[in-house]
Amino acid sequence: MMKKILFFLIGTLTVIGMGATARADLLLRGEDNLGYNLVYDTDLDITWYDFSLFAPAYQDAVIWAKQLSVEVGTNKFEDWRLPSFLEGENSNAESPHDTEVGHLYLLELERYQVLHPWAFPDKWRYFENLSGGYYWVVQEKGRDGIGSKEPRKAPVYNSYDRKLQFVPVSGLNRPIMKRHTLFYNKNQYLGVAVHSGDIFQNNKSSENN
Repeated sequence: MMKKILFFLIGTLTVIGMGATARADLLLRGEDNLGYNLVYDTDLDITWYDFSLFAPAYQDAVIWAKQLSVEVGTNKFEDWRLPSFLEGENSNAESPHDTEVGHLYLLELERYQVLHPWAFPDKWRYFENLSGGYYWVVQEKGRDGIGSKEPRKAPVYNSYDRKLQFVPVSGLNRPIMKRHTLFYNKNQYLGVAVHSGDIFQNNKSSENN
């Protein structure tokens, strides 16, 4: 009887382990030459660059991402961009995770928090430079993102309120959150870059050619 129970428990743990392995995950793909992490999201098939650019102007964030060149060893990786709306989603949707960065915060990072969220917010395994705030989003991967349902406004993902917002492209009349604590300041607009596909596989392909 005890053997049957033991085999049942082993079988159950094996199935659970297989399910955990098969689910979407974040995979550390090492560092670039400056020491910033590269993190692959198996669910969205994109690689995140763990660096947050302070970018009060939307266009500054767009240009930075387009011109970004990341060196890993002797290889250079370009074609970076800001996070976009998810494929097939309505850009006017109210869903909080209809963007790549919303997906990261709501569905991925929750499993990777390493310190108490009240005392040390935005401390995640693999991500050391997600400083939190308003992250600029482009509505389409191949476009600059201007042209939302409200003229001259661009989408941002508010990582603290965990929701999508539309704010003026210029600094004039742009809403600023007043909440400020000893540990963090929410009054910042940021750019974070993503690269399509798994940069680790791209790196291996480059080395084989």
